[in-house]
Amino acid sequence: MKTKFLSVTLASMALATTTQATVTAVGVDTTAGANWRTAASLEGDNEYGTSGYAIYGIDEADGVYTSPFNTTRSTVASQFDLPGAITNITAPFAAMWSGNGNFGQIEDPSDSNNLTNTSLLAGVADGSIFTISRVPTASFRMTILVASGDGAGVTYTSSVDDGSGAVAVTPEAHSADGLFYHVYDISAGSDDIVITMGANNNFSVTGFAFDNVLPDVLTIGDTNIDGVVDLVDYVALRDNFGSGTSLAQGDVDNDGDVDHDDFWIIRTEFPKHNGGASLASAIPEPTSFALVGLGGLAMLRRSKK
Repeated sequence: MKTKFLSVTLASMALATTTQATVTAVGVDTTAGANWRTAASLEGDNEYGTSGYAIYGIDEADGVYTSPFNTTRSTVASQFDLPGAITNITAPFAAMWSGNGNFGQIEDPSDSNNLTNTSLLAGVADGSIFTISRVPTASFRMTILVASGDGAGVTYTSSVDDGSGAVAVTPEAHSADGLFYHVYDISAGSDDIVITMGANNNFSVTGFAFDNVLPDVLTIGDTNIDGVVDLVDYVALRDNFGSGTSLAQGDVDNDGDVDHDDFWIIRTEFPKHNGGASLASAIPEPTSFALVGLGGLAMLRRSKK
């Protein structure tokens, strides 16, 4: 998991709690083919997903059809390497076809960009909706990976809406089996990004890639993006412990849940922003945390005897 959390103060954060972004349709890359990591024609560094990505089903064995498919980041069949400013991707109910070469090939970022068979979500109705959540003020370039297969010559449509109105790239028909890339720029804002996909044949996306994500550095332990770690961040974690999934809910290590790892991060960072005062001196720990702390203290005392 790529977690870009380092201590920094971002003054503009405080101004963006209600900011709406605007969406710009950059275009459709029809030439990169499998080589999204090394030959991206709409990226200056020739790589989509420099900041992060989500690729559905890429780690599944070849020729596997799964319905329903777990589209969350918890599934081991997919690769989720999201930047810190992208907090979640919600996908529609879908199946997944891992491919046997009939949808072309794709560079595998977890395997030194070696080629593997292209996977994709399937069994999805035309007009399916994906939602991307972000931290306030986040801006980024988003690339939607779509694949055609079995000689279908699919024309994918995509539209992206940040709340200010939907914007769409000009669709391109696939002339051969394999990947195309729909590229959009999203300016700074706080609303979720809603993506509507169409293909008229129950095919759907292979994944998403993110570039030029800002802020790319956040204050570690800061749930509300105000540049400090304080009781507001602790309360967010306390209220969502065991159930939260986003940064705003206390997931400060960006692994999709709110647990003891997140608590220890906030506890460690709290004194750095509060004149050296400990979190414990400011507010009692929740019961589960307190038990862990007492148990650790007891072990430490025994080790000193």
